Amino acid sequence: MQDPIIVDNFLSDEECGFLHALVSEQYDLQSKLYPGKYVPWPLLYNLFDTEIKDVVLPKFESLLTEEMLAKFGLKKKNLLMSSWSNILQTGENIMSHRHSTKENSFMTTNLFVGGPTHFGTNYRFYGNGKNVVGRLVLLDGHLHHSVDPMSNIDIPRVSMVFDFTNDVETVHPTHPSTVKDDHKWYEVT
Repeated sequence: MQDPIIVDNFLSDEECGFLHALVSEQYDLQSKLYPGKYVPWPLLYNLFDTEIKDVVLPKFESLLTEEMLAKFGLKKKNLLMSSWSNILQTGENIMSHRHSTKENSFMTTNLFVGGPTHFGTNYRFYGNGKNVVGRLVLLDGHLHHSVDPMSNIDIPRVSMVFDFTNDVETVHPTHPSTVKDDHKWYEVT
């Protein structure tokens, strides 16, 4: 299994601020539409149906080389991508999970765009990965990861996920594409 790869400054502070505000606005809107109800994650999915695409896609185009994809058992031809955003408030967490049923068939990425930096992502075998605004972490989709419960935070923790595969048959049964009827896979190449 490929060790996680860290790409610092994948997005600028300004780009992350824009994305954090955009996602937070959507969260606030849904909270007002459904007062007193928990807004389930992922709050925003199919991110490439939004203006987020214009900020993120050009960055991925230079990163998704044949060499980089090969580290995760992927090829550029017939590459598919799925995306969503996680928003965590006080008391919320992300339980341990993985995105793929098979090693070396899936690349998962975690992009931290804003919120408290002292709550990182826990990666099995690798420990806690610190939240750094604009940092993208690439990992094998088979690697278990989680986020501890948020405590006493003033602004939501917002991260974005971009998954890549050549074969959607390797998607884990709890992946948003299997539980949401309108979740999309986009053809990258």
